[in-house]
Amino acid sequence: RHADAIFTNSYRKVLGQISARKILQTIMGKRLG
Repeated sequence: RHADAIFTNSYRKVLGQISARKILQTIMGKRLG
C-alpha cells in the first residue's frame, strides 16, 4: 500500500535523525571528556 511506504519512509527519517544526534552527542562527549 502507498500509505505503508510513506510511513516507512518517515519512520526511517526519524530513526536517522535520532541516530545522528546520538553520534553527535558521543563525539562531543568524548571531546569534552
